[in-house]
Amino acid sequence: MLLLIAFSQAATAQLTSWSTQSQAAVGPRNQAIAQRIASDHLGNTYVAANLLQDVTFPSAFSNAPELRYDVALIKLDPTGKEVFRVELRGSGNDNVAGLAVDIAGNAYLTGFTDSTDFPVFRPYQREHRGESGSAFVAKISTAGSAEYVTLLGGSRGDAGSAIAAGPDGSSYVTGWTSSTDFPVTEGAFQKEGPPYDPFATFSPRTYAFAAKFSPDGSRLVYSTYLGGDMARCSGGSNCIGIVGGAAGLAIAADAAGNAYVAGNTNATNFPVTPGALQTMCRCIRRVGDVFVSKLNPTGTALVYSTYLGGDAVGFEPFPGGDESLVSIAPDPRGMVAVTGITRAATFPTTMDALKLRTDYRGDMRPPPADGFLSLLSADGASLLYSTLIGGGAGESIAAVRRGPAGTYFISGTTYSRDFPRTTGFERGSDFLIEFDPLERRVLRAQRWPTGATGGDMAANGQGAVLLAGGDSGVLTRLLPGDSNQPQILGIASAAGSRTAAAVSPGELVSLYGVALGPGEPRLLELFEGWRVTTELGGAQVLFDGIPAPLLYAQRDQINTVVPFEMAGRESVSIQVRTATAGMTPAFQVTIAEATPELFRDPPDTTNTGFFSALNQDGTLNSFRNAAARGTIIALFGTGAGRLEPTPENGVLAAEPLSRAALPVRVLMNGQPREILYAGAAPTLVAGMLQVNARVPEGLSAASGVQPVHVQLLAGHHRAERGYIVVGP
Repeated sequence: MLLLIAFSQAATAQLTSWSTQSQAAVGPRNQAIAQRIASDHLGNTYVAANLLQDVTFPSAFSNAPELRYDVALIKLDPTGKEVFRVELRGSGNDNVAGLAVDIAGNAYLTGFTDSTDFPVFRPYQREHRGESGSAFVAKISTAGSAEYVTLLGGSRGDAGSAIAAGPDGSSYVTGWTSSTDFPVTEGAFQKEGPPYDPFATFSPRTYAFAAKFSPDGSRLVYSTYLGGDMARCSGGSNCIGIVGGAAGLAIAADAAGNAYVAGNTNATNFPVTPGALQTMCRCIRRVGDVFVSKLNPTGTALVYSTYLGGDAVGFEPFPGGDESLVSIAPDPRGMVAVTGITRAATFPTTMDALKLRTDYRGDMRPPPADGFLSLLSADGASLLYSTLIGGGAGESIAAVRRGPAGTYFISGTTYSRDFPRTTGFERGSDFLIEFDPLERRVLRAQRWPTGATGGDMAANGQGAVLLAGGDSGVLTRLLPGDSNQPQILGIASAAGSRTAAAVSPGELVSLYGVALGPGEPRLLELFEGWRVTTELGGAQVLFDGIPAPLLYAQRDQINTVVPFEMAGRESVSIQVRTATAGMTPAFQVTIAEATPELFRDPPDTTNTGFFSALNQDGTLNSFRNAAARGTIIALFGTGAGRLEPTPENGVLAAEPLSRAALPVRVLMNGQPREILYAGAAPTLVAGMLQVNARVPEGLSAASGVQPVHVQLLAGHHRAERGYIVVGP
């Protein structure tokens, strides 16, 4: 599997702001999805990724694929070069959920597997004990060899969600289990698991668990349940299928060996301690509160345990507080930062908080999910700080991490146009917030290009903060710098919207960043020879020093075409020469053979919409104007790679037209269809692809119209799926 790397230089060091230094992707587009990232004191980066093994679609009308994955651990050195890749592959579905790295550079993984042949090594538990799969725990040495790989579970379903590393090489694991015989140790805080209920087939009870493994993985230092089985409902039919439960979603350990476990519960009898911040669950029915529990070093008692949540919003389908934990981050003083999302109208906030959202819009149906950041005191008895995060349309939180300077970073995704912003980039759906817990103030609330920062985070020993871009596969390393200075923050196919770490020769791409182009938008201009200019509004884009054709330019976005001279290179350095501030720092991306995408109408961020396609008579394909069976439909895209013969950069395609060098295929409802032409789109800028494919006779019934799944392939590279409309 190909590793895609991208880099850019750091800006001038500052105390409280950050700029892009490097980016990397952990596999080919749509093949490897980074779930968790971590770093060691030497500046190496570790990526726990799910490798796409198989994709099936239940029906031609469903756009919800059934995915099967394998597990990979990828180690990158401080320059972004791959050091090693370890893969754990079974014949079933294997998913990684947690990653940690200890002070020696050993990596720890946990997750879920239902593979009967999952590869174990020196295991504490060799085989599945249940029918629904098990948690797994793995320790990988700094050189990339397995120290141990073990299963962990009972006779029903179990999954690992998060893992932490102890200073002595031990590991702390949490997750959920529905097994009444999950392995627990003598003296464990809670030895009784979820009671078996034969009538709870559709809603089996689950408890959280917390387990500590010895450094060699041969024994459990301790293992305990954390959960309750009672749920609150109003009686009668409202209680059918309602059971109490809990799931551990985050875990951390301090220098003394205490474990901090957090997750979600709707159990009214979840174990809490006297004097805790919130001793009663504000949950009702299936929705619940966050819990935060601190276990002593032997796992025999709770130091504290508390709920965290708000009251009901007052209508279905969210009749309870409905909090969802995402991440925790303790600091050396014992306080814990907790992040997640809430739909509760009365989620607890502190009076002195500089709120990133000042009101809860509970009159909306359904209510939007706000992010939250809460800092618990060292004894779990009070909130030092608590605030909502978001705008009017809802947010999701990805992670919280304590940065090198003691500030906290929160990453996530926003769907709100009014998401608060203090600096930097103005658009994009991802965000990054920096918060100072001592001064109780927000240092930064900045949007980022979609797919750049919406995933996990880590902090390393060299003063950098690392961010994963969710399923985009992009990694970003941030060093101190001025975020308001001209800089490139991300690059994406002009036919898509999510950032990527690889481009292909001739691809139409969008550069996103700060102060890149003119204040007023400028459209492409032509000069003699019908060639697109390489300068717009004083801005110029250079790929390894080669000026690129510019199709559009404004302050935070420039659309350009990757020069065809990039073919055969491993990577390219991109810079923007601005009219007022000179050259941006270099931004490097990998050169891929092809990165195909098809244009959509209208463009969307979810890649689930309809393609911009022309029917055989030249009209736009739509539900009102479907393509007839047996006719030809024209699709438009970019990123197909080299064209033969190679056109000049920026020319408008004319006869004789260049053809795609790689074989191009079009799948309709998963089946390859006849291709009549695949090459340069006539009269459009070189790099714009046109594919003419025949709609087969058997795709649609004689009556009515239907959407048809379409996917473009260039060589072995796949574009995102979308639809065209086919009629009788």
